[in-house]
Parts: sequence; C-alpha cells; structure tokens
Amino acid sequence: MLIKQINMSNFYNRKSVEGAPIDMVDSNRTIMVYYSAFGNVDSDGDIITPGAFTKTLKENGPQGKNRVWHLMNHSTDKPVAKPFAMEEDAFGLKAQVKLPNTTLGNDLYELYKAGHITEHSIGFQTIKSQDKGQFNEITEIKLYEGSSVLWGANANTPTVSVKSEAKTEVIDEINKTIKSLRSGNFTDATFELLELRLKQLQQYLSEIENVDSIIEDSQPLEKALEEVENPNVKAEMELVNYLQSFKIFN
Repeated sequence: MLIKQINMSNFYNRKSVEGAPIDMVDSNRTIMVYYSAFGNVDSDGDIITPGAFTKTLKENGPQGKNRVWHLMNHSTDKPVAKPFAMEEDAFGLKAQVKLPNTTLGNDLYELYKAGHITEHSIGFQTIKSQDKGQFNEITEIKLYEGSSVLWGANANTPTVSVKSEAKTEVIDEINKTIKSLRSGNFTDATFELLELRLKQLQQYLSEIENVDSIIEDSQPLEKALEEVENPNVKAEMELVNYLQSFKIFN
C-alpha cells in the first residue's frame, strides 16, 4: 500500500490511495472503493486516524446534507455522481457510487471493468492535527469530494513557480466563479460544484503567490489595504480578504 500526498496549503488538499481494494457490482453499475486509508504515514509525513471523517460524514455525507461529490481527477467540470453510502471501517474511508448512464459515467464504467482505474483520491481540508514528532497526526478532516484518478500526482496542480500569466488566469476565473455564485440561476447541485471550484481556486492562488504570508502578516489586512498604493496589488489583497470570509460546506 502506497499513500501519496500532493503538497498544498490548507485551503483544499489532496491525498490519494493506490492499490486500495476495489469491488464492482456489474449488474447495477455500482463501484465500492476506498477514498482514504488509515494508519499509513505518507510522503508528507501525515497519518490519518480512524474517526477523522466522522463529523464531516455526519454533516455532509449521504445521511447529512449530501454535499460530497465523486469527481474524475478532482475536476468540477467532470462530476460523476454523489456517493450513496460512505463509512469508515478498519481499513479507511469506504464509498459506494452508482455510475450514471452519462458519457462520463459510461466511460468510467468501462475503465473500471477493464481494470484501468485502481487509485482514488480525496479533496479535503485538515481541521484538526497534532505534531507527533515523527509524523503529523490528522484527527479531523472536512471532506469535499472523492475522485477516480489515473495517476496520484495531478498534472494540473499548481506550484509557487507558476508563471504570472497563470496567476492572472486564476484571478479571472475566481471573479467569474464569484459572479456565477451571486447570479443565483443554477440548480443546487451546480451551486455545490461552483462552491467547490471556488475553494480549489482559492488554494491555487495561495500556491502561486504564497498568500499565507499576506494573511498571517502582523498587521490587520484592512490596515494593510489602506497602505497599498498599487491598484493591482490592492485588488488582489481585497480578493484574498473576500475569499477568507467565504466558507462553504457550513
């Protein structure tokens, strides 16, 4: 069993499970997968403990608000379905998903049948953790989505060295997403995907510009805004301020 971590700040993170047990009920197109595994120290020095998903499943799982999605490669443009059952067991976080009769659902169905997909990943935020010296113990997670992934390392994951053009594209996409959320002309399911997309973009912007250094500055953000003369920089800081107050899955 190999657990891999895609290293990102704590707005929206990803962990993948490779080689986890998979079962499939062919007659009704249901897949049974593990989104996460317990008790393994990953390459980032994290270990997820049993019970870490208890609260998030109660609040947003199938028996709660039902706001957890199954995606393809963490893409909000590729929503598959919502798991109809999720639970923790001795191994990790198990989910059951019925693949719909859609283009993406049918493609995934065939990929699973052919054995091409053997890896899954979660999009989440760490709520509670403790430094244990040799590793970081994660005891509570806020789960946003689980994904079928072809590879653990997502090629779309941004890094701090991303070019400035990419940062501009992210900010533009954030503005478009916020505008869409404010319009109110979508179904609840689409709103959920837009909210998740905004959370991902917030993370991307943090990775590109090391936003944490701005947020954690000793002076309040409001005071810092008053002292900024460059309108472009000020606009970015105002955006960060807005994103900090934007909470999803409440």
